[in-house]
Amino acid sequence: MTIRKILVKLFCSSVFALILLASVGLQGVLAQNGPLSLAEVLTGLQSQSGGFSLSEKNSFITGEINKRGVTFRLSEEIESELRRAGAGTALVSAVRIKTSSATPTRVVNPNAPPIVEFDKIWVDYNVVEKNQKGMRVHAKFTLKNLKDEPLKLTVRVQKENGDPLKTSNTEYANKGGQLAVFSSLKPGYISAIFQDQSVFIPYSEFNITPGQHELKLDADIIYPDGDMVKHLTLYPFTFTKPVSTPTTSVPTSPASVKLEKIWFTFNEKVNGVTGMTVHTKTNVYNLKDKPIQVAVGVETESGTKIEGVNMRSSTGQLTGYYNIVPKFDSTILNDARVFIPYSEINIPGGVHNLRVHVDVIDPATNLNLHVGYENFRFTKPNPREVY
Repeated sequence: MTIRKILVKLFCSSVFALILLASVGLQGVLAQNGPLSLAEVLTGLQSQSGGFSLSEKNSFITGEINKRGVTFRLSEEIESELRRAGAGTALVSAVRIKTSSATPTRVVNPNAPPIVEFDKIWVDYNVVEKNQKGMRVHAKFTLKNLKDEPLKLTVRVQKENGDPLKTSNTEYANKGGQLAVFSSLKPGYISAIFQDQSVFIPYSEFNITPGQHELKLDADIIYPDGDMVKHLTLYPFTFTKPVSTPTTSVPTSPASVKLEKIWFTFNEKVNGVTGMTVHTKTNVYNLKDKPIQVAVGVETESGTKIEGVNMRSSTGQLTGYYNIVPKFDSTILNDARVFIPYSEINIPGGVHNLRVHVDVIDPATNLNLHVGYENFRFTKPNPREVY
């Protein structure tokens, strides 16, 4: 084979590798359009997808920078970060060319440059927030010479090999679609210590196959436009995603009640009004988290309803209510109290044999469970007597 043919073959192989890299590998890491963010460049350099060499990744990303530009400005800190991620001289030069002629987005005092002193990061697992289970990431750091500057703590999630975890949920993603969360900062002092700045990451956003995975948290301090102030750390952790099991419908047990006892406290005063308190102890089943009422109606011993003056049910019966939301499938109501003023018992003067009629109801579903009856004797004073 001639030298010319060898060179042509090598050139074609390199072009094919870069095309394959663009279509299969790094295009999944880099945003499809627009300038590249620092996070995208770093993630692209660290990604192990496709098994491409660091040199090939440098070549592809450099070409993308030359075509699309970048959203960040090159500084000593950012150049060091790029170098640590594996950026070559050509890539760094491309970033420098793309940003050297741009108008600075912020003025940095050379005598007091921004300083970030990282202390530590720690994680609380299995935290529940907004009905979602996840992990709370805490960071302690000091910001100097950034007083009143709007900033963000950002934490991105990546695999052990550097590949980013992606999510389609924009609430938990950066512009490149990587799983990322943010916490806004605004230092109030020249030297501001943040003892515990935290972010929450729901487990449901971990778009990864079931099983155990070694992952990393990539924590940074950034400006609102995405420019990096300082990389804080890479924090390794182990995450286990459970195997999802098909759910089967479980028959719902019917709601029910079981009466323990009903008793009375007579001649009590509430807000200056004399009356009686009806106490009920009952077990309530399968009404967890339902707003229910213990309804206490008053009637004659034979079951004739007594009309109330102000305390009335929809049928006009004298009825008082005790409101509760059971917190368990089996909940004991030790003392459901309903106060009934004597003035509400609308019957003629004299001695009467009465009873209370106790039910548990759910107004939202029209559920009505009878609890029980309890008899009592009541003397209605003549009209000239006052309670």
